[in-house]
Amino acid sequence: MPPFIQRLPNYFWPRSWPRQIALLAALMLGLAIAGNTAHIVAEQISYQRQGLQLKLAAIANNVAISATHAILVRDYAAMETLLLQAAEYPGIESMQISGQTNHILTLVTHTPGKPPQAVFDYSKVDAPGSNSVSFSWTYGGRPRGSPFQLGLDATRLTIWQPISGGSLGWLKINLATDEMRTAAQHIIIDNLIFALGSIFAGILLFSWVMRASMKALHAATDFAGQINANRGKQLPVYQGNIELKALGHALNRASIALSNQQAEVDASAKRLNDQLHFMHDLMQAIPAPLYFKGLDGRYLGFNRAYETFWGIRADQWLGRTVAEVVPAGIVQQHLESDEKLYRDGGAHVYESHAVTPDGREFDTVYHKSVYTDADGSIAGIIGVIIDISELKRAKENAEAASRAKSEFLANMSHEIRTPMNGIIGMTELALETGLNPQQREYPSLVQSSSEHLLTVINDILDFSKIEAGKLGLEAIDFNLSTALQDTIKLLSLRAGQKGLKLTLDIAPDVPPYLHGDPARLKQIIFNLVGNAIKFTHQGGIALRVQAGELNDAEALLRFEVIDTGIGIPQDMQRAIFDAFSQADASITRRFGGTGLGLSICSRLVRLMGGEIGVDSEPGQGSTFHFSARFNLAEAPAITPLQTAAPTGLHEMKQRLRVLLAEDNPVNQALAVALLTKHGHQVHLAHHGGEALAALENEAFDLILMDMQMPEMDGLEATRRIRAREQASGGHLPIIAMTANALPGDRERCLEAGMDGYVAKPVTKEALFQTIDEVLGRFSPPPAESGAAGMAIFDVRAAAARLNDDLALLRQLGAIFLGSWNGNRERLLQALANADQPLLQREAHTLKGLLSTFSANRAHPKIQAFEKRVKQGQTDNAPDELDDVLQEVEVFVERLKEFVAAK
Repeated sequence: MPPFIQRLPNYFWPRSWPRQIALLAALMLGLAIAGNTAHIVAEQISYQRQGLQLKLAAIANNVAISATHAILVRDYAAMETLLLQAAEYPGIESMQISGQTNHILTLVTHTPGKPPQAVFDYSKVDAPGSNSVSFSWTYGGRPRGSPFQLGLDATRLTIWQPISGGSLGWLKINLATDEMRTAAQHIIIDNLIFALGSIFAGILLFSWVMRASMKALHAATDFAGQINANRGKQLPVYQGNIELKALGHALNRASIALSNQQAEVDASAKRLNDQLHFMHDLMQAIPAPLYFKGLDGRYLGFNRAYETFWGIRADQWLGRTVAEVVPAGIVQQHLESDEKLYRDGGAHVYESHAVTPDGREFDTVYHKSVYTDADGSIAGIIGVIIDISELKRAKENAEAASRAKSEFLANMSHEIRTPMNGIIGMTELALETGLNPQQREYPSLVQSSSEHLLTVINDILDFSKIEAGKLGLEAIDFNLSTALQDTIKLLSLRAGQKGLKLTLDIAPDVPPYLHGDPARLKQIIFNLVGNAIKFTHQGGIALRVQAGELNDAEALLRFEVIDTGIGIPQDMQRAIFDAFSQADASITRRFGGTGLGLSICSRLVRLMGGEIGVDSEPGQGSTFHFSARFNLAEAPAITPLQTAAPTGLHEMKQRLRVLLAEDNPVNQALAVALLTKHGHQVHLAHHGGEALAALENEAFDLILMDMQMPEMDGLEATRRIRAREQASGGHLPIIAMTANALPGDRERCLEAGMDGYVAKPVTKEALFQTIDEVLGRFSPPPAESGAAGMAIFDVRAAAARLNDDLALLRQLGAIFLGSWNGNRERLLQALANADQPLLQREAHTLKGLLSTFSANRAHPKIQAFEKRVKQGQTDNAPDELDDVLQEVEVFVERLKEFVAAK
């Protein structure tokens, strides 16, 4: 159906509901009347038609009977007279008689207002056609006459009456139906007038009956149409109709609900407006630059701090992208960050350099995150800019201050340790001379005070290392019992002087061999036990060690230092582990101390993976406890060799030529006195340049090198010496003997090429022990003029380590020979299994043994082999190990000869 036809009802159908109802009622009434009229007209026409049919059938039957004789005798005049008389019947248009051959025998026509006329046309043929219907008419329920045929078209009624059953012919009568049509038209017009009147009357009656309801409906319609204006008001409810009554109540409820809802909406709008105003003020009050942008990357808003930061007005950047306002050199960083946020969501923080349009530059941190719509989808990005320029400058200033502090500490350490070295050294030399008791008391007090001052300096330096994060832990194998016993022995004299009992108790399940930093463990024990001795007047101190967590790889040990001293108040027990803190300010005056010892212990314990604490009551003594985690170590392969510690070069018969590079006269005199007293020759150089010049003219066994010297310091001199050796070969041992003891000083010495490090003030034991260790690693080969066997096995040097006890040396040699085959097999098996840790450990053990026996040709080879294994350079390990074993076999043969020659 075309659209315009579908829209036709919209043009003609009334929009008003009452009019629609009235029109619908009128249409229904009209349809009812029209249907009734049609029925009446049909009935009337049917009645009239039946009447005409009966009349015509009777006329036709009579005429047919009367015309039978005339047809038989062919009496055309009689037939004509008969038809003219019958044609006088109203409405007949024509009558005719057809013979057996269907030729018309007689024809009479009748025009209204004129008499019937006869027409003779015997050539014309006419007979009943297909439009005729044959039927028998009845009268009183019985058939009358013979069957006839009836034909009906729009203007006439045609009857064919058979004559003598059709054997003689047919009688045809045409009757006009104008009268019947006119009667039908009158009926239709009358019914139409009645229908219109009825419809009009019905509309009037409907309007009168529905006027109150329509009025109420109009009122409800107007009320509903202005419901927003009428919210809260009440519509008068019409009681005459159930539906309108319900509608009125519903509208009133809707009005009240709408009023309440509007009140809530107004309140919500006010709250929202207040929140928006608050958020705007909050955003403006934020001192950091803040902005937000949409999904297209264009800025949607800023706060005042953002405008001030960039030196712009908001309208200059609103609607623009970061690529349009940020310099091209740094825009890519922001675009990549935005793309990541749009893709992944979340937040992103990064540093960026900012350049404002007026040329100001800032170091900034961007904190950016996405914001979302109500459905959770990403709607844009919120960003905050933090200016860290001042922080960076503050950091740089702090770093500069830290460097200045470090330099100050280094200079102060050097300046203090330099005279302290002379004081302590000369005091030791003085105490070794023949002094009477009173003379000995004075330098003893000087020595005690110097050692106390040195302890304070060391505490400050250790604390400085910890604060700088440069205090590390060594990782070596050690015997726990030996380490603790050595520490207790050092403190036993102090405890004995106060009449205190000092005991060591190690639980049986504590592993004897550990891998860690024994020096720092000793430092913790020394400090805790030393404090216990200091604050205990009677009773004793006990050091207990117990095993905590144990497995195949590591152990967590618990150490306890228990005393019967003065105790610590509960409220001060936590503070004593803070730097520069004491339980009581008067303690510093009474007992002395820096307040750094426990703080250093606490930090060392944390480096060892443990915790430290104290349980104490005033007057009841204290129990300091800490835990430390160590890896487990295997027992040494040959215990006698490892426990037979060397006694030091100062007890050896071997005499050394030592080059001393030192600029301070007191330190020069001290070092020369210590060395010459034990038979060593000393050549003095006042700075690094003189040391290099001395090496051009003489050969030395050892160099003692100060770090800070005029013209050329010890580090530069060492680097030049090592550069020469790369070209000429060889390795001259160099030991740093310096007052520089701050974080990194030892490392700088080793990086420059030095082999050992002794911090000033230098003690005799520390100096000769370091010399012994360094020369043990770099034993110089024997002179060319010596016996050939001495390069393989230096019996004199090995015996010197044992106070020239050749019997003990042969006994140790026999032990080595008995275990050598097992050592060699373990080396080869570790190499075959590619077990790098075991291979390194076995090589390290063999290196120590060869050093003990002064196997000068085999020792450097096993040392180089161990170093390459430790660095993972094992590609040529089979060949290198074969070379090492061949050299060791040569040494073994010489050792066998020595052991057999008793």
